[in-house]
Amino acid sequence: MTWLWMIVLAGSLVGCAGTAVNRETTKIVADEQILQTTVPEYESGFEPIDRRAYHYYINGLLFEGLKDLPNASQSFEQAWKFCPESIEIGLSYARSLAQLRNYARAIDVVNQIGPKSSDALLLKALCFRRLGDAVRAKQTYLELLPIDTSNEIAYMYLAGYYQQLGDPDSAVWALTNLARVLPGKSEIQTELGRAHLANGNLEAARDAFRHSIELNPSADNTETLIRLSETFASHGQTDSSLALLQDALKQDYDNRVLHGEIARLWIMRDSIMLALPHLWAVARLTPEDFTIQRRLAIILMATDSLNTADSILTKLITDGDTDPATHFYLGRLAIITKDYKRARDELTIVTRDASNLQDAWLGLGFSYRQLGQPEEEIKTYQTGLLNMREESAAIQLYFALGAAFEQNGQIDSAISTFEEILEHDSDHAATLNYLGYTLADRGIRLEYARELLERAVAMQPNNAAFLDSYGWIFYRLGDFDSAIRYLSSAAELDSDPVIYDHFGDALNARGETERAREWWQKALEQQPENKSIIEKLSR
Repeated sequence: MTWLWMIVLAGSLVGCAGTAVNRETTKIVADEQILQTTVPEYESGFEPIDRRAYHYYINGLLFEGLKDLPNASQSFEQAWKFCPESIEIGLSYARSLAQLRNYARAIDVVNQIGPKSSDALLLKALCFRRLGDAVRAKQTYLELLPIDTSNEIAYMYLAGYYQQLGDPDSAVWALTNLARVLPGKSEIQTELGRAHLANGNLEAARDAFRHSIELNPSADNTETLIRLSETFASHGQTDSSLALLQDALKQDYDNRVLHGEIARLWIMRDSIMLALPHLWAVARLTPEDFTIQRRLAIILMATDSLNTADSILTKLITDGDTDPATHFYLGRLAIITKDYKRARDELTIVTRDASNLQDAWLGLGFSYRQLGQPEEEIKTYQTGLLNMREESAAIQLYFALGAAFEQNGQIDSAISTFEEILEHDSDHAATLNYLGYTLADRGIRLEYARELLERAVAMQPNNAAFLDSYGWIFYRLGDFDSAIRYLSSAAELDSDPVIYDHFGDALNARGETERAREWWQKALEQQPENKSIIEKLSR
């Protein structure tokens, strides 16, 4: 063990009134066993230093060197008692307390040291941070800056503090000063650009991002390049954004982040086909990322590349992907291709592993309907309802259940289900329409049905299905003029054969047989096997 460096530190003691250390003539004799020092007699011309303070301070340094912080702190405390004017002893004592995590006492000691130095204020701020007192830490750093205008630690903390506080003006001030202190750091320019963006200063943000890229034009600074491109995209200048990113891609073609951002911009512009090559590139560069592979498959589904999407999703399962989302999209693919048995099997897995996903229950119920198993469809919706956590999701399943009851001839159950929905959401337009039409089509509770449909049409006056239902209730009520008015509007909006059939019925009821036959014929062209329409035309 050598104590030369400790002896040198001892010579830096200042502030004890009327004392000094002659470094050339003072000799330190240390007993390694008891870690004590002997201070010899000084030559004439110097007043002797307080032996007790000197003794405890040197012992504190020795204990500190041996990593014995508790004894070091006790020694510094004793030294400070005998020489409370010493800034160096006070700071050593406060530092030892901070290392022992006695932050409150360390702050108290620093507060008693004067005049305040940058070292003292930095230590005080650090203690406030360790105590979780962000406000006092901020205040201490602000107190420090007039003393040390280039203190990077203070500016770093203040920048983060103001950003977290949502104060972009102050964050810009702190980051601007930090950039002055550390002019070669591209990361600071990037953060400054973000702060300018948060402050709404687009041009300043662009300047900061460009400066960051100039300082670090490598692929490591891709995020800044993307931030710069976003400043263009956010103002509708996607051409400039794309040009910037595509130019960067020429220098770093295998940068998946660039490919991903370019794909995102093309998708924003509804140019999925232009996004696809970049999505393929991202998938190629991250073959182990199941989420990225799945997203590619979803985009391919949107472009009707169903076989390719199917292959990707199936391979994910083979490779060990256990995410229910993969089975969900395989189920959706199966519905699109009308492979309802496969859809049933895939969506059954989803409802088992992600039981609160209402779309999986809806898809599974639909698959059972297409397979001619209405009882299983009804059971599916009822089971799904037991797993719903949110009312909006439960209402979707209730609506599907009511429709399943109606289509299976269980009218009373259908009506009660729809009315239960309206108890929870009285303005659920689809339910108002479905319940009103169900009642109207069966000629029951017609005035109540009219009220329901009137509310539905008021909410969605251009919904052809709603107008058809509303016209049909007037037909049932014998108000053929009103029926024709609303059914005519529905026919203008949609070429649905049911609307055409209803319109023909209303015209026929008012005695306009030839016009009625024209609309029935239009309906028959779309439903050539509709026996009801064939019978009406044969009269």
